[in-house]
Amino acid sequence: MVDDPNSTPRPTGTAPEPGSSPGDQPSGVVALVRLAVVLIDREGRIAQWSRAAEELFGHRAEAVHDRPAAGLLPAAEPRSVPGQAGPGSTGRRRDTFTTLAELTSDGAAWAGQLPVVDREEHLRDVLWWAYPLDGPAGRLLALAADARPLRTAGPRLALGERLLPFAAAPGALGGFHRLSAALGAAGRPVPGTLAAVLPGAAERRGPLLAALARGGLPALRLDPSTVLPLHPADPAAGCRPRGGRDRPPLPDRAAAHRPARPA
Repeated sequence: MVDDPNSTPRPTGTAPEPGSSPGDQPSGVVALVRLAVVLIDREGRIAQWSRAAEELFGHRAEAVHDRPAAGLLPAAEPRSVPGQAGPGSTGRRRDTFTTLAELTSDGAAWAGQLPVVDREEHLRDVLWWAYPLDGPAGRLLALAADARPLRTAGPRLALGERLLPFAAAPGALGGFHRLSAALGAAGRPVPGTLAAVLPGAAERRGPLLAALARGGLPALRLDPSTVLPLHPADPAAGCRPRGGRDRPPLPDRAAAHRPARPA
């Protein structure tokens, strides 16, 4: 189930809207998030799968590059359970990238929650920021973050022009359960740390930067009145060339669930 689109309103202009909350406006505080980057080309194939995407979804970039995006990552639509909100037991499955394409089919960016099933058949609570593309740059740019650590411990924060890091205190009710994906106001310049994780050489990123600026930069909504701009926690884990045989192996999250082999 995708979360309520009303929780992540689409921007309507470059200027602050009358009556907007102070937290919706830029401040000296940004959220630092491990950000996965996926680019789908005009033919519907995976053109870029970042290191952070490998870690979040379990699929190696070498294995998914240039393969159809449809069918790669199932989206779990939890059944409604009385008294229980958010991801629960998995119900019927949809396709993640088909769903994101449908949500952005009107040409507007979308941000929200869409749980997915990773390569090891584990349900992952994922926040998404999806941007439709025009022209040869591709069909869809998708950014994603693991929601579980953000909801339990809160995002890492950075303060001021120097982005000095500090930790967020848990919410008054014991966590950040209301945290959700959001879009900032349209027309704002893309920060260098975010541009650094985009695929392609610097001179080819123009259409991707334009899509981000047009759709609204990714942000985190902590509560109804507080929205923080989002910066990648580790830009180096964003986009990288294919290959990388000397990279360390991905953590095997399924190992703990496998039965021991007989001696």
